[in-house]
Amino acid sequence: MTIREILHHPDERLRKKAESVTVYDGELETLVADMFETMYAAPGIGLAATQVNIHKRIIALQVAETFSAEQASEAHKKLEFGGTHGRCVIML
Repeated sequence: MTIREILHHPDERLRKKAESVTVYDGELETLVADMFETMYAAPGIGLAATQVNIHKRIIALQVAETFSAEQASEAHKKLEFGGTHGRCVIML
């Protein structure tokens, strides 16, 4: 895993439109792991792929342990849960 550079406002790359995730493969799995490592090192509780200059619709979040997939489905989001400790990834 790698800690990636986080872009900050007013960096113009933050304005680039992100693309939908269409394939979940090893490269995307590595990106998600890097995003969590970067987020925790920042420190933070959420990080969008665009913030690490990857323009895909991915958000890594640290959420409460009580967050459920049922709550997410109400918002019609696709969730992939990784590990324990309330980590989730939202990919649109």
